[in-house]
Amino acid sequence: MDEYKRATDRLNEIATLIDNWNANGAEAFSSNLIEKCKRILSKLPYAPEIYSTAINAIQFDYSRSNGDSLGLEIYEDRVRWFKVQTTEFGIWADGEIYEDKIDQIVSLVEQFMKN
Repeated sequence: MDEYKRATDRLNEIATLIDNWNANGAEAFSSNLIEKCKRILSKLPYAPEIYSTAINAIQFDYSRSNGDSLGLEIYEDRVRWFKVQTTEFGIWADGEIYEDKIDQIVSLVEQFMKN
């Protein structure tokens, strides 16, 4: 199955979750958030693994064979990102992107996947 179709199907599955979907009080995801995720996904150079979270965000994950990882927590009003590089000491970086600056998200993913 095409990676982008799989990712879109996963977002469609997440869209069907109802309040308390995790049996611990998590809220259903808004259609605005689902559509934002689909807009972002359509621009990304690589399809991510996609997960629902109990913090009312949808997470896009990337990983490399050396153990490095990049996570994007997509909220309605921002995208929080975090990157972990596998080194002797481990390196952690994070930040937030506000508004719909999809070009910044694309650049972050491209840089991560190229290195």
